[in-house]
Amino acid sequence: MYIMVEFYVCLDSKKLYNELEKYRMNVTDIGDGHVLAYGDAKTAEQIAIIIGICDRYGRYSHISIDKGGE
Repeated sequence: MYIMVEFYVCLDSKKLYNELEKYRMNVTDIGDGHVLAYGDAKTAEQIAIIIGICDRYGRYSHISIDKGGE
């Protein structure tokens, strides 16, 4: 499954990346707090963990989860 989290306020994109790295997630800092976190997650449990991590780093405006990218 593919997941993308769009932040409109992210407190620290570098720390977010460091935590998500073990789940093979990418983090792109667009500027002014706007950040995208995206990548493949293998299980629903991993998706729940990824969303939990994202909760600690700011406010996100959108989460997309797609079966594609497997």
